[in-house]
Amino acid sequence: MNYNNIRKNVKVGIYNAYGVSALIDTSSSRPLIALSFIERSKVLSKAIVASINDGDSVTINNTIGAYTIGHDYYTIYKKVTNGRDSFNFVTVLNKAIGSRYLLTDAEHKYDDMYNFLMLNYRLPLLRDWMPEIENQLLKFHDIRYSNGYGAYWECDVTGEDGNRFEMPGVILHGKNVPARDVITIDFDKLNDATLKDCVSDLIKRGVIKVSDVPSEKLVIESLDGYIQNYGASLVRNLEESIETLSPLKGELDGFAAKNKRLYPQQAACVNGIIALKKAGSKYGLMVEGMGCGKTLQGAAVADAYFNQKWLDTHKGKSLKDLYMSRDQPKYRNVLMAPSHLVSKWREEILSEIPGAQVTIINDFEQLIKLRSEGKERKGREWYLISKDFCKLGSQLSPIPTNVARMVPKAFVCKDCLEEAEKPATIYKEPGKTKCSRCGGRNFKQVEMYELGEHTGLVCPKCGGLLMRSAANYYKKDEEDAGKLILTPADFATHTSTNDTCMHCGEHLWGVDCKPIGVSQEKDAARRKWYKVSHYKNYQKKGRTTAFVLKGHENDYLMGKIREDMRKSSVEYGPRRYAPSLYIKKYLKGFFDFTILDEAHKYEAGGTAQSVAAHALMLASSFTLCLTGTISNGKADSFFYLLYMLDPRRMKKKGYDYNGVMDFARQYGCVETVYEAQGRKYGYGNDDEDEYRSMSKGRVIKNPRIQPGISPLLFTDFLLDKAVFLDLSDLSSYLPPLKEEVVLTEEPDNVKASYSRVIDNLKAASREKGGRALLSTMLQFGLSYPDKPYGYNPIVHPLFADTLVTNVPSHDEYISDDMSTLLPKEEKLIEIVQSEIAQDRNCFIYCAYTGSEEMNITGRLQALVEEKCNLKGQVLVMNSTSPVATKREEFIRKKASEGIKVFICNMKLVETGLDFCFKYNGAHYNYPTIIFYQLTYELAVMWQASRRHYRLNQTEECHTYYMATEGTLQQLAIQIMAEKQVAASAIQGKFSADGLTSMAKGIDPRLKMAQMLAEGDSGKDRKSLENMFDVMNASNNSPDDSYADYIPPKTFYEVMDGAEMYEEHKTDSVTPIITSVTTIVDATKKATSKTNSAKATTTKKSVVKTNKVTDTTIKVVDSTSIVSQVSLFDIFGDFEPVVYNSELKDFVSNKPKKAKAISGQVSIFDLAA
Repeated sequence: MNYNNIRKNVKVGIYNAYGVSALIDTSSSRPLIALSFIERSKVLSKAIVASINDGDSVTINNTIGAYTIGHDYYTIYKKVTNGRDSFNFVTVLNKAIGSRYLLTDAEHKYDDMYNFLMLNYRLPLLRDWMPEIENQLLKFHDIRYSNGYGAYWECDVTGEDGNRFEMPGVILHGKNVPARDVITIDFDKLNDATLKDCVSDLIKRGVIKVSDVPSEKLVIESLDGYIQNYGASLVRNLEESIETLSPLKGELDGFAAKNKRLYPQQAACVNGIIALKKAGSKYGLMVEGMGCGKTLQGAAVADAYFNQKWLDTHKGKSLKDLYMSRDQPKYRNVLMAPSHLVSKWREEILSEIPGAQVTIINDFEQLIKLRSEGKERKGREWYLISKDFCKLGSQLSPIPTNVARMVPKAFVCKDCLEEAEKPATIYKEPGKTKCSRCGGRNFKQVEMYELGEHTGLVCPKCGGLLMRSAANYYKKDEEDAGKLILTPADFATHTSTNDTCMHCGEHLWGVDCKPIGVSQEKDAARRKWYKVSHYKNYQKKGRTTAFVLKGHENDYLMGKIREDMRKSSVEYGPRRYAPSLYIKKYLKGFFDFTILDEAHKYEAGGTAQSVAAHALMLASSFTLCLTGTISNGKADSFFYLLYMLDPRRMKKKGYDYNGVMDFARQYGCVETVYEAQGRKYGYGNDDEDEYRSMSKGRVIKNPRIQPGISPLLFTDFLLDKAVFLDLSDLSSYLPPLKEEVVLTEEPDNVKASYSRVIDNLKAASREKGGRALLSTMLQFGLSYPDKPYGYNPIVHPLFADTLVTNVPSHDEYISDDMSTLLPKEEKLIEIVQSEIAQDRNCFIYCAYTGSEEMNITGRLQALVEEKCNLKGQVLVMNSTSPVATKREEFIRKKASEGIKVFICNMKLVETGLDFCFKYNGAHYNYPTIIFYQLTYELAVMWQASRRHYRLNQTEECHTYYMATEGTLQQLAIQIMAEKQVAASAIQGKFSADGLTSMAKGIDPRLKMAQMLAEGDSGKDRKSLENMFDVMNASNNSPDDSYADYIPPKTFYEVMDGAEMYEEHKTDSVTPIITSVTTIVDATKKATSKTNSAKATTTKKSVVKTNKVTDTTIKVVDSTSIVSQVSLFDIFGDFEPVVYNSELKDFVSNKPKKAKAISGQVSIFDLAA
């Protein structure tokens, strides 16, 4: 070989490299597409790659130039050995390959172009169209070939015999293609609209055609009709285009619970999560309705995963052999749940998981002990921790105390300061540590005189004015910049806005605990921040606490109610370390699984409980999130949870941690208010104003995230990471559920008073400050029909001594003998009497129990006791006693004492409580729920409405929603039903109505207020009853997918009298040995519709594997885990995820070809 030909011919920044080959875009900016070089030093190789990623230019042979600024690159390192000599072969690839650039060769050009267009654009195409489409796009410069001088380069190496050596190029379709033979096509200017126009024109001119058989334009009356006609075709093509992660399977291998048996739908969900874990995913979501058995499934995921792992390495062994083995699986899991659910998790794990060792962490010493014991697992270890304990840290108070008037300061990149064309391009962006232009970290502080002088708090570290984080803050004018400055009033409470300095990142809140070596009196004298408490508004119905700065009290107190304002005494918080921070710092790798129960409670960014959840995620290799209500109706409810679980994906999508607004714009609804460009300076005419009113002026209000979720969020983030299960999917194993709306008339005198007060409130709401009356109007409209007496006059919350309206009091309903009853009260008595006569105990829900002005629980208790002959058998449960952690035990104890009717606020039983339970050997059941009052907190209503409908229920369940006709209560029922349809859409059950509601979003408070203001009384009685008939049909529609279901064996049946290995035994729970029960026959209600299901015991059955023929539910990679056919009814323009295009062509893997999805409306619209 002629070594004189090999030299350092590539220059990258300050480095030189031995170049092999390169591909360069010959456009004016000449971006680097691909570069290969060799270098002996791995350190130097990485330095060259870092220089490329930092934006340094590339020069080849001192003649060919390429630029990397603004582009990101993948890197592949390969060590090559030749005798004793070794070097690194490095390939750098532009990340735009596969999305902007197509690399192909002459042989496969049209096949690759077809796959590229199908992957990156929404329009379905045919392979035969490619030549004509290429010509059309080239003709109008929508695509461009990168050719000409400098499009490629290869190092010319010859041997001693003068023959040229073939140098490595690009691996395409499993073979090396020299750089000179690579065809590079730039699709940067092509978009969906342009491609559609191109194909439409070709079809109209007859150049291309869909079929030789003439076709007519499809007529689709509705989305549901489209899916009904073409759903099978969509699913068939999708099944051919996607690779499944795991087939649907209704039996769970490697798991046997002690007493309970998983239903096939539950087992399929568990299998889906286990398949995710085995595929290398770091998290999964189990989104299941209330009562679906998330607790047992969550425990089963971890236990079955390790059991299956053991069985895979011990071929020929059975589950019985596993439990009898000395070396059976050992693992350690941590679980965080609301405090009142921790004991329930402990009970469930101990009673169902063989050999489980459960520890509830409620003391810091337990964490220290765990750390000292090391990472070695000693058995099937479960550590349970409440979110309230986990997040517990020291009390915080504001740190900044200096208030000054000065010009705002900011940091600029010193390296770019002289080169930048505009200073605005070099300011350090909020939350960033690198320069967005050059990637450097060399910053210096400068004053921004263009923003003017302002007064505000000064950062104790960088000395600049504290500002709110805002994109392009350096472009604001002086007026808008003043709105960004933080004053002492902005530190009243700890928020994400005042947590850190936008410029230097300094924390602005510090630990507020008793100082060491300083007396409390002396410390109190020098403290500049102190707390005050005051009424929230002039209605005086609640108090709030805030920090104020000495000497600047008026900054906060201006406009606040100073009557009965109290200065809090100095109260030091405990000097303690948050358990979550300790776990994050010292216990990383100590756990195998992290399970987060009620995961939707961690949706807010920066809160203490979200930080605690993230700490546990980092401490294990896999996180399982359990939730029944994954969304609150707004897109931002997903953002921070997704960012904690999968920051890489979020960053790849282009979102940083502060990008919640951009995320909401993409996947939800954002309201931005603009000033109409009309007669800004006082001249012009009305016609001109009307013409210009469609033009955007300046933004006059900060953008606000509104309810509404795009279905794309489902496909982009949930389908490949989540399993979904609704209680209706298990209806074959449950008794019937009957939900009924009960409307009662309002007495004429009460109705007149109600209407008069509502009219007065509506009139006041249209005046200045009227929005503050929204909550008052809604609470009055929902509560007054149930208690039309004892109301105080309504005053304006913002203006002192401003009377809005008096409220008439109908004292005839207060009589001690209860001789005069409201129609709604009479109906309640009728329902309770009927239910009790059938030996059906009841729960009665009220909503407004916190205020004596609206509280009716005492009256209802006396009413039910007297009229239903239940003296001493009706109990009112309040929020303060018992506490949440003891509430379940309290209910069970009172049930054993003979309580037949509980009356409480629905929030007290929102999560974790079952109304069908066993206590001290006896069974108790409360199968009837009565919503006597309603609220606009619909998530609370949904959770509370399923407390009786559980998998252990044997009696028919009744749920009554009571409302007074013609009032806000009737609207609340309607909105609840509508939003339930929308919520089911985001959880995998789509319909046309559901998608419409999901996309538009429903804010219950605003919806009710709007309907009230417009005089819309909502749906009539018959329409509401029809809505609930549809819901009942959905709740009770049996799933026949597993008609041949055979219940799996329990642990004791698997062991068949044998005992678990002694070291792994736990005797915390007494085993309950039962024979195999035919649960299907015991609870099935296909046609008989019996009021109570009776269990039938059969002989022992052999557990067999049934062939699953239903393919409507698939566990798939990159698309869905457990989904239904109806998942695809929104995707008329579905983008099939066929393969991971990142570097696939460069590692010799031939990608699977995409299939055109037939039956699409848009393909025929092209020729219209």
